[in-house]
Amino acid sequence: MLGYALLEDGERYPDYPEFSQPALVFHGSLDPVVPCEYSRGFAAAHANVRLRILESGHELTGMLDTMWLEVEAFLPDSCYE
Repeated sequence: MLGYALLEDGERYPDYPEFSQPALVFHGSLDPVVPCEYSRGFAAAHANVRLRILESGHELTGMLDTMWLEVEAFLPDSCYE
């Protein structure tokens, strides 16, 4: 069970930390919890982010096969050695 300590821990870190490694972000176009525009803005501000908008809600559970194929193609071959 998640507790309030999760939120307290999150406050210790910057909202949008800088990072240089490539990132793949998935967001559901039908997400009622987090607007898709948040991820679009984040990706627009970070050239190393590839954003994939999927026709799904917040959990993306119906998209796991699609996501796996994209993650597999995104990761360098060296990850499989």
